[in-house]
Amino acid sequence: EVITTTGENFVTGGWPNLDNATIINSSNSESNQRIVGFYGNLNIGWKDKVFLNATGRNDYVSNMPAENRSFFYPSLGLSVVLTEAVPSLQTFMSFAKLRATVAEVGQAGPLYVNNTGFRASNPGGFVFPYNGLAAFTQFPTRIDPDLEPENTQSYEFGFDIRFFDDRVGLDYTYYNSTSQGQIFNVPLPLSTGAASEIRNAGEMSSKGHEIILNLNPVRSANFNWGFITNFNSYENKVVELAEGINRIDINSGIIVAERGYDYPSILGQAYFKDPQTGKVVVQSNSSASGYGMPIINPEFGIIGSAIPDFEMNFINNFTYKDLSLSFQIDWRSGGQMFSQSYTETRWRGSNGVTRDREEEVILDAMKGNIEQGELQVDGENDIPIKKDFAYYTAIGRWSPTEQSLQDASFVRFRELSFTYRLPNQLLNNIFVKEASVYFTGRNLFIITDSFTDPEVNHSDNRSSNTAGLEWSQIPQTKSYGLGVRVKF
Repeated sequence: EVITTTGENFVTGGWPNLDNATIINSSNSESNQRIVGFYGNLNIGWKDKVFLNATGRNDYVSNMPAENRSFFYPSLGLSVVLTEAVPSLQTFMSFAKLRATVAEVGQAGPLYVNNTGFRASNPGGFVFPYNGLAAFTQFPTRIDPDLEPENTQSYEFGFDIRFFDDRVGLDYTYYNSTSQGQIFNVPLPLSTGAASEIRNAGEMSSKGHEIILNLNPVRSANFNWGFITNFNSYENKVVELAEGINRIDINSGIIVAERGYDYPSILGQAYFKDPQTGKVVVQSNSSASGYGMPIINPEFGIIGSAIPDFEMNFINNFTYKDLSLSFQIDWRSGGQMFSQSYTETRWRGSNGVTRDREEEVILDAMKGNIEQGELQVDGENDIPIKKDFAYYTAIGRWSPTEQSLQDASFVRFRELSFTYRLPNQLLNNIFVKEASVYFTGRNLFIITDSFTDPEVNHSDNRSSNTAGLEWSQIPQTKSYGLGVRVKF
């Protein structure tokens, strides 16, 4: 339950207290959901060689239409330990296993999709409550009475092989999943009496590869070095949307799901380009608005994807007697984001890219014009301009354009940990069994070409998928910690 109280029209300035407000408004909301689940699990093993695992779950949820509250999803996994099934492999392998899994996962929709509701309103400019009367209006979102839970069908297979007494290990997984009946808020014509409808409106596919390399280069009585690296590459595609719908707004009108494109994708405006050279075309008509500036296509379309090319992390663990040191470095390559902080600071002249705004430049572009709706290219650009307020207004002040996208790649020093364990002989005569002193640090530094932290994302509270959008967010903080661990 959430209760909110706000005050306005303060009597005395500088005193932000509800007692100082002449107008006080309160609101409350309550969210309840009941889930009843039945779960079964079966494990069968044969001579430590072959293992079969089967599960089944049936959920009953309160926040779906009455006829669709029950849904069942099973899974089946099979693995074979090759080094046990074929003992001769143990001459050069310490362990080898093959595995495969097929599964289904059900997912209920958001809360309160089983009925429409009402909210307080002030119709006709009147402020309610008025003369003891309250006013309510129906929510602009309606619910499809045939709404069903989402269903994701997936399969994966892989292997786990190790060599030299587990000092070298390689784990590989390929996965492929299809999500059907994705629940989206689909726009409707206002003639229907509603602005949107929650319905099963999409089919998505996701597939990728994950590789884990585990090394133990040094292992001795006093010193040990362990190294783990993880590589992950994947793609998410929107396969299908509801009939008549090609695009669905996911987040703030910028992050969208569009048929045939990555999910999530970035919606914005591109520049007209010369079909021969691929260069941007600037306005050559001196009497037209934006003379010498790139010509923006008025049609909105997909201009970027938040999906990275790959992600990796590197974890090192060193131990020498009672000292241990570990650290993790993360690397993400590719993917894009729209940073409102970048576009606004650029437009206001506080961004570092505007330092040359007083210098005349000739953009590396072609020049041309739009005549009768068609692009006409006149040749190489020779129009001098200044990258000042007018320029950054022309290339996109608030809405996403090609020049406002950021490369979301980064290398981040994620975590550092240093621990000293007190020798046992110091603890023999006291009741402490083990004690250690440690130092930790997180987010120690980041290397990126992005204007802001590419891992910080904005949500308009309609979707959990916020990748690809930053809107005046605060970057992640660097933190340090020092402490003592004691076991009795």
